[in-house]
Amino acid sequence: MEPFHAFLTIKCTDCHAPLFRIGLSANNDIVVCPVCLRAGGYDDVLEEGAELAPGYDFSEATRDLIRRSWEARTAAGP
Repeated sequence: MEPFHAFLTIKCTDCHAPLFRIGLSANNDIVVCPVCLRAGGYDDVLEEGAELAPGYDFSEATRDLIRRSWEARTAAGP
């Protein structure tokens, strides 16, 4: 079963792509830019204003989920 995920209306400050929210566990949601893969904790970024950080350590399954979701979104158009 895949984790909860959804695109948000807030955008990456570098790529201007919509951020992708991934619920990895009950208390561990992250947001990630599907283009540059900069990421951070959901609460830290959206509520505290923290910057997205490069080099976030994603599992291959999570990286694949991000890639497939972004491809599906871009194929569907704006």
